[in-house]
Amino acid sequence: MSCSRVIAALLLVLGAACQPLPKPFSHVEPDHAMLYLPDRGGIIVQPMADAPPQTSAALSIAMVYALQQANVPAQTHGGNAESAFLLSRIVDPGHDAHILWELYDDAGEPIGEHQQSIEGTPIPAWAAGDPLLMADLANAAAPEIAAMVQEQLWAEAEPTKVHVAPVVGAPGDGSLSLTRAVKAKLIEIGTELRDEPGANTVTLAGAVDQQPLPGGQEVMLTLTWTLFDAEGVEMGAISQSNAIRKGSLDGAWGPLAVYIAEFVAAGVSDLLLEVDRRRAESAEDGDSTGS
Repeated sequence: MSCSRVIAALLLVLGAACQPLPKPFSHVEPDHAMLYLPDRGGIIVQPMADAPPQTSAALSIAMVYALQQANVPAQTHGGNAESAFLLSRIVDPGHDAHILWELYDDAGEPIGEHQQSIEGTPIPAWAAGDPLLMADLANAAAPEIAAMVQEQLWAEAEPTKVHVAPVVGAPGDGSLSLTRAVKAKLIEIGTELRDEPGANTVTLAGAVDQQPLPGGQEVMLTLTWTLFDAEGVEMGAISQSNAIRKGSLDGAWGPLAVYIAEFVAAGVSDLLLEVDRRRAESAEDGDSTGS
């Protein structure tokens, strides 16, 4: 049975709760491209004290680049009152030689450490600060180091709240049904809702668009769900679309609204995780991410 017939038939069997209902619009495409990574104190990479000068300098630069690739601001000098500091040293008890990476916060309190084996590292390349070797070492260690600061900030951040705006452009009772269903599903997965936009609150705006398809019997129904920050800046979007029989949703949406909301809530949850991560990294109390 085609998707258009499924939707048309769905409206005729609303009372048949014992029957398994199909799930059109299950394909959700989240767009994270507009999520903005704000700057914060970042990490100051200190030189390795017990390494040859050229090795220490090359490894520090490589680590800065590797951390930046992991979405963590980093540099070898400067910083501010919120900057963390990354120290490193060689630990060689005669076997299992490794680099000990130690991360400290701005108050000098330890955040975490990571041991990186250097057994088998070519001594001439190490002593010369070979750029390829330094890059390999930094790229291998950076994800663990980045996770230390990202997880700490994310854990401290207050979860973002959501204001669900009324859906616009939906035929029939779609605006009311979709808005209610999305709110219910978001609450079900633990999202805290707000009646109005405000601090630490993003707005989820749903819009429905219909475009006629060749033949005139069907339309392409597209639902777009967009997250906006408190200043109205677009942060991310979710798109759903399906071909339906023209006029088949001019009445009650019924269970279809619930099915759509189920997948929307999952997509919004993914976007909110990114919002919370990146808002936490900004260290800006009560502010949502934005560009």
